[in-house]
Amino acid sequence: MSNPKEKPTLSGTRIKTRKRDEKLKEKRDPTGFRDAILQGISETEDLEQVSKFLDSAGSKVDYRRYGETLFDILFAGGILVVKFDYHLGSTWSSALARHVGHSIGIVARALHRKTPGSPGGSVITDGDPDKVNRTDKCIFGDKNDIATIKAYYGVLYKLIRRYKYLEKVFAEELKKLIMFLKGFNEEERQKLGKIVGVCLSNCLGNPSCLCALFDDHLVKEGLSLEFITVVIQTWLAEKDLQHLASALKRGGLEGKLPNLLPINKRTQENFENHFKAAGLDQIVDYQRAKANAEVKKELQKKLEELIKEEASVKEITAMIAEEKEKIKVPDHEIVVMVWNTMMNTVEWNKKEELVAEQALKHLKQYASLLGTLTTTAKSELSLLIKIQEYCYDNMSFLKVFQKIIVLLYKVDVLSEEIIVHWYKDGHSSKGKSVFLDQMKPFIEWLKNAEEEESEDEEA
Repeated sequence: MSNPKEKPTLSGTRIKTRKRDEKLKEKRDPTGFRDAILQGISETEDLEQVSKFLDSAGSKVDYRRYGETLFDILFAGGILVVKFDYHLGSTWSSALARHVGHSIGIVARALHRKTPGSPGGSVITDGDPDKVNRTDKCIFGDKNDIATIKAYYGVLYKLIRRYKYLEKVFAEELKKLIMFLKGFNEEERQKLGKIVGVCLSNCLGNPSCLCALFDDHLVKEGLSLEFITVVIQTWLAEKDLQHLASALKRGGLEGKLPNLLPINKRTQENFENHFKAAGLDQIVDYQRAKANAEVKKELQKKLEELIKEEASVKEITAMIAEEKEKIKVPDHEIVVMVWNTMMNTVEWNKKEELVAEQALKHLKQYASLLGTLTTTAKSELSLLIKIQEYCYDNMSFLKVFQKIIVLLYKVDVLSEEIIVHWYKDGHSSKGKSVFLDQMKPFIEWLKNAEEEESEDEEA
């Protein structure tokens, strides 16, 4: 009689499962990492020692796995948790959840309560009063002055330079902290704004983190405007406006600063009043320039459509006059834009000997339009310089410059005084010698005509 086959056991599988669960548990529980970092920081006396400790600790603890926890400690003194405010709705909660990641799982297990001095009760505690869960040697817990903030920037810079893989984690941390603004008190928000300003102005972090400020709830409560003001004040104390503008463009915020005002206060006047009161007149000028660029872009689009549709000069002139009433763009800027549009809508003959006739015919058609925009010396000179630069940049027009100027002189678009002024010292450097040589006979003719006129008057 044969023995029954032994049934297979699952003991080996159980062992593997337990090991896997232990690894997962270890991966999802950063409190041990926190305790090691807090212990090390507690043994330091100043930020220089903190920086040295963090530099050496990277070989002993896992910065790759717990990078978010590490930055939580440096900013807030402990592990930050997501707090769902159901009054704010699912948009706020899901946005936070995307940036916090595994901390959501910790909230479900950890006992957390409001810790004195913590940002809105958002630092995890273990329920043990004898256990250290946070440190005051952090950005939120230290002094609110620029020297201290810069000292913490030094700590962050050295840490990220030493462990380059923390760059991405740091960028995500900034997004999370900005989305978390409502959980911080006013002083903590100021400190965060200053450290973000110092970091971004020194190219530590990604300016795209500021896009988190467009969250509807942050905008509505005025927190976005408050925060960006502190960031910009700090930034401009470090670098110039051009550096800031370039970063805003890279971060996707170019021209969008007015959208940070609460919607019921979103006017150009309120925007300018706010930033002027904050001593940021440069931002007012920057935003005006951006607004003007958008207006000119829209005007150019309309003009281009009318020219392509072969609308009458009268119709085009009426459209520009109407738009000028709505916008605050001076004639000398509009006339340059009109010239560019007029010339760019034509497919020019590639033969140099034929392009002159084509250009003069085209300009005669729109001369009266240009005449309505050259009512000041500044607008005349702006147009003349633009024509010079256009002829230089488009080689087939190099020998047509003088003919264009004479035509516009004859139809009273350009005056004798402005042409002579341009010839003497008002010209651009582009093609200077070529164009001055072309214009020399005409300038001499103007002078002779003026002398003859004076002699006739005396006779």
